[in-house]
Amino acid sequence: MKQYKRLFPIILVALVFLGYFSYLSGDFLLDDKSLILRNRVLTREKPLRSIFTTSLQGKPHTYRPLQVLNYVVEYKIWKLNRFGYHLTSIVLHAVNAILVYYLFSLLLPVGLARIVSILFAVHPVNVPVVGYISGRADLLVFFFMLVSIIFVLKFINSRLKIYYLLSIFAGFLAFFCRENSLILFLLIFLTASVNKSGLKKAILLSLPFLALSCIYIILYSLFSRQIVIGLFPVHMSPLFVVINFLNIIPRYLGVLILPLNLHMFRSTEFIQSFLDAKMLSVIVFLALSGYILCKFRRNKPFVLGALWFLIGLIPVLFLLNRYPWLNRAMMAESWLYIPSLGFFLLLALFVHKFSRAGGILLCAYVCLCLYITYQQHIYWNDRIVSYKNILKYLPEKNPKRKHIVIEYLRRGLYDEAFVELNKFARSYPDSSDRYLLEGDYYYAVNNLVKARECYNIALTLGSKKRTIMEKLRKIEVKDGQ
Repeated sequence: MKQYKRLFPIILVALVFLGYFSYLSGDFLLDDKSLILRNRVLTREKPLRSIFTTSLQGKPHTYRPLQVLNYVVEYKIWKLNRFGYHLTSIVLHAVNAILVYYLFSLLLPVGLARIVSILFAVHPVNVPVVGYISGRADLLVFFFMLVSIIFVLKFINSRLKIYYLLSIFAGFLAFFCRENSLILFLLIFLTASVNKSGLKKAILLSLPFLALSCIYIILYSLFSRQIVIGLFPVHMSPLFVVINFLNIIPRYLGVLILPLNLHMFRSTEFIQSFLDAKMLSVIVFLALSGYILCKFRRNKPFVLGALWFLIGLIPVLFLLNRYPWLNRAMMAESWLYIPSLGFFLLLALFVHKFSRAGGILLCAYVCLCLYITYQQHIYWNDRIVSYKNILKYLPEKNPKRKHIVIEYLRRGLYDEAFVELNKFARSYPDSSDRYLLEGDYYYAVNNLVKARECYNIALTLGSKKRTIMEKLRKIEVKDGQ
């Protein structure tokens, strides 16, 4: 038995690599271009000052210095070899899976902890975090959050103050990875409560982390000149923000239960009236959730799973309008990376209840998840395939279309680029990006007169002056030849 306990982390690592080894040849996609390919911080000899004094490249209101520091270290090792960046993501996910096992083994019977960690390791809903290099922030923040929670539990069990200090330090580092670290104090409170610490002690243990959250909000607001809650839909009252949040919870549960038809920009229509037909599903969900929570309120593992899931989703409340051009409630699958643990625990409890039949069902579900995770690599390993899959689920008017235009031009597929370029131009007729893309197209087909004309228009409309000037200089050089 002890030998199996030592082997289990190796089994977890093997499962992660079995599901994700096909992603090692994955391409740089979407934000990867600004974060890695065009990030000048990575190539500086002394980048530390820039890392801790500037916002995330390509995301002017986002402060995640440890994510950038991670890329700097990787760039020193791998340069622009995408294999290395994907390997790091896979290793981090495997480490997180081991930490999940260790955390839940401190709170639950070891059998439940194993099931939760296996599901976390293989479930395809985590693909947008593990398979997408720009998902690194989620991997890093969860690593430090898990370490922080584990040290709190070790402090409770041993009374050694060093563990609590290490917990606060790990929590401090989590804030430099991603904004959803703000929920750490709630997870600390939840796990301490479940660990028989008592309500008063759980509150006291979580207070320093609440203080860290408050300090972070102040610093974030000063640094980015944007209040964290500024992403609320501006056209909607707080009540309907909550209603729309409740509307997406059962939809997220559906994705977790049956992870089919996965895509990056998942969304649903906003509920903007009490007369909306979707209000019925919200009311039913609230009533059913209330009944289940009341019935199982004394079952601590159930309460832990349910509340972990709900607490983990709290950041989504502030991100429903993450992409205003969608005009829909955003519910990205990557935002399930932390809350999914709560669902996996509830599923583990259900499987555990049915013993042998549950074990067979669990094996079948794990195999299905592993297969889907492996198969999803086709949407992440090639830019054009990935962009086509993204566009399939978006309205025709969307700024992401420019990525497939650029990729078609890069591969010399000018007819395909022209078709997508026309769609983009119809959606954004007066944008700088439209004329910048048209300039790239005409430059690629050697129509330098039209290219120069488009670049000059883009120069008067947009803010990418350095990029446009470089393109105009290329035209002068080519024209002079």
